[in-house]
Amino acid sequence: GIYVIIKRKYKLLDFSVKPDNFAISKSRYVLVHTISATIFSNIDVLVLTFFCDLKTVSVYSVYHTVFLQVAQMVKGIANGTKASFGQLYSIDRERFKRTYNHFKIGYRFAAGAVLTAAAISTMPFIRIYTRNFKDTDYVNMVYPLMFFFSNYLDIIRWPEVVTINSTGFFQETVKPALFETGINLALSLILVSGYGIYGVLAATMVSLAYRTVDFFRFVSKNLTGDKWMKDTGYMAVSGAVSACMIYTAQLFTPEFYSWLYFLGYTVLAVIISSLVYLTVILGFYGKSAITVLSQIFDLLRRQVNRYAHLEGGSR
Repeated sequence: GIYVIIKRKYKLLDFSVKPDNFAISKSRYVLVHTISATIFSNIDVLVLTFFCDLKTVSVYSVYHTVFLQVAQMVKGIANGTKASFGQLYSIDRERFKRTYNHFKIGYRFAAGAVLTAAAISTMPFIRIYTRNFKDTDYVNMVYPLMFFFSNYLDIIRWPEVVTINSTGFFQETVKPALFETGINLALSLILVSGYGIYGVLAATMVSLAYRTVDFFRFVSKNLTGDKWMKDTGYMAVSGAVSACMIYTAQLFTPEFYSWLYFLGYTVLAVIISSLVYLTVILGFYGKSAITVLSQIFDLLRRQVNRYAHLEGGSR
C-alpha cells in the first residue's frame, strides 16, 4: 500500500538508485540528538514540578510561554534555509561559506533585536496578562533578564545548528549534545532546592553557553574557517548590551495596563533594539555587515515598491 502511494505521489523517484548506506548509518545519531534535545527542553519544567510547588511552575510557565513563541518565530527564519545550505555545501564550498557568513550576520541582527525587544516588553505584558491572577505574584524584574539569556544563548547559535544539520555532522556532534543535557540536568537538580526558578534558569544558561561556544568552534574548524572567537565575543558583547537595555527599561518604564499602550511600547522597543543592534553588528562584522544590511534594505525596498505598484494597479 505504501509503495503504491509513493509511486503515485512521488513519480520522479528513481527506485533503481542504490541507497546511500553511509547517510542512512547516521540515523542513529540523529535519534540521539532528537532524544537529547527533547529531554533538554523539558528539564526545567520537570525539575520544578518535582521539587517546587505548582505556583512556582505557573510563574515559570507564563514567562516561558512568552519567550518560547518569540524564539520559535526567530528560529523559523533559519530553519527554512536547511535545504539550500545542504545543496550549496555539496556543489560549491566557497559559495557555501560566503552565503553562510552573510546569513549568519543578518540572522543575528534580526534575532538579537527581536528577542531584546520582547524582553523589554515582557514586564508590561506580564502586568496586563496577570492583573486578575490572585494565586501568586508574577511580577519579577530578574526573570525577564534570565529568560532572555536562556533563550538568547539558544537562538544565537541557530545558524550553526542549521548548518551542521544540513551538512550531516551528526555523529561528530553527539557527545557535546549529551554533555549539554547532562550539565543542565545535574546543575538543575543541585540548584533547584535552594534557588527555585533562578536555579534551573542558571543551569540552563551554563549548559547553553558551553554548547553555543562549542557550536561556534565546530563550524569554524570543520566548515567555514571563520574566527570562532569573534562570534563568541559578539555573543558576550551583544548579550551585555541587551541586558543593560532590558534592565534600564524596567527601571524607567511606568506601569500601565492598556493593550494599546503595550502595542505602542513594543513597536518603540523594536525600533530602539534594531538601532542598537545595527551599531553592534557593524562594529563586529564591518564590511560584511554593510553588505548584508544593504541586501536586506534593498529587498525591503523592492517589496515596498512592488506592494505600492500592486495597490496602484488595483485602483
